[in-house]
Amino acid sequence: LCAKDYYTLQYNIYAGKNEVRETNVSYKIVLKLMEPYINLGRCLYIDNWYSNVKLAEKLLKENTHMVGTLRAKRRGNPPDVIGKKLKKGELIAQQSNCNIVVLKWRDKRDIHIITTKHTDETIEIRNRYGNIIKERKQ
Repeated sequence: LCAKDYYTLQYNIYAGKNEVRETNVSYKIVLKLMEPYINLGRCLYIDNWYSNVKLAEKLLKENTHMVGTLRAKRRGNPPDVIGKKLKKGELIAQQSNCNIVVLKWRDKRDIHIITTKHTDETIEIRNRYGNIIKERKQ
C-alpha cells in the first residue's frame, strides 16, 4: 500500500501457497493493509486483481472510497453492464443503491471500472476533431 508520493505505507510479504486454500484472499489482503486508514475519508486506487463489488461495499460502509479496474468475471458484477456489447468509444455504466458504479468502456478491448467516488452521469464534450463524445462527469 503506497501513498500518493509513492512512499510505502503498509506491506504484506507473500511466502508461498498455504496448505489450506482460502477464498477471498485479495479481499482479506486489502482490508488488512487498509486497517489503519479506514474511516478517515480516504480513497483507495486499486488494481483489478483486488477489486470486486463486495470489497467496494465494505469500504464504502467504512467511509473509504475505492476506484479501480475490475475483472469482468468477478462475482457480483452487474450482468447488464458486463454482458453489453459495445462499439469502440461507447460506454455503459450502472450505479447501485449504495452508490457503487460499475462502468464498461470499449477501446481496443473492453475496460471495466468500479468506483464509489464518482457517479454514472455523463456529459457531452467535443474532441479535437469537433466530434461530440460523452465523458463521465467528475
